[in-house]
Amino acid sequence: MNIDRIVFCLNASPLYSGMWDIVSKVYTQKTKYKPTLIFVGTKEELYREVKHDYGEVYRVDPVPDYVVNPNLDWTVMWTCYWYMANKFSNDVCMLSGIDEIPCNNMVAEIAKQVPDDKYFFPLGPNPYGNNIVANGWSIAKGSVLKNVLGIEDDLRDELKRIWENKDDFCKRVPQNHHDVRRRGWWGMDEAYISSVVYGHPDAVFLSDADAKNLFFSRRITRNSMCSYDVEKMKQGAYWAVHMVRPITEESNKKIIDKILYDLDVR
Repeated sequence: MNIDRIVFCLNASPLYSGMWDIVSKVYTQKTKYKPTLIFVGTKEELYREVKHDYGEVYRVDPVPDYVVNPNLDWTVMWTCYWYMANKFSNDVCMLSGIDEIPCNNMVAEIAKQVPDDKYFFPLGPNPYGNNIVANGWSIAKGSVLKNVLGIEDDLRDELKRIWENKDDFCKRVPQNHHDVRRRGWWGMDEAYISSVVYGHPDAVFLSDADAKNLFFSRRITRNSMCSYDVEKMKQGAYWAVHMVRPITEESNKKIIDKILYDLDVR
């Protein structure tokens, strides 16, 4: 499969404010795929958030009936899945957290080995060590997502379906069930996907060993305040950056500005 779009989602949460302008610029300059934002919110919120013209931006009205925590709102991520499944049927979409940027195109190169009719998880079947998949960097055509995940045509119907069945699929891993309840159901997307894809004939996973060697050991993380070796970055030793946040804090913005400079993003 060849990736057509790198897809992000966002609402008006101040934790992630300003990140779309960064990720869309990086992907526009560094890759051939189209940065795409699914923004869940009002026109006024979108106008305040998106400042620069890179990629494509689509706005969706929120469905407040199922919102528990506006700052970490599970419906935003699932609205993104619904949008990909119903609006990008023929596009191969890679989903990314909006706080992550690439250092190279390694994921795309690996994905070329996977057929277009599969749902590919480059981070492996067990990235967290608790039998829950990671939705970040997962790749599939919109039509494949719709079929594998059983996504409805209507957004409200789809959110209702997930909400009414949340306890059934979240409790598949008891500790995860506790965690997503405590977080106001943030992470419910990964819990639902995990209840579907293990053993599914259309789901393809990179091995845990390969995922660890290629990805998890070669990432610049915010846990270390994004510390890295500039020469190693130039040599391709890192594959992605998990950005510090929020970037509205000046100290965090300086860290990200330096990373962009070292990645030659101007």
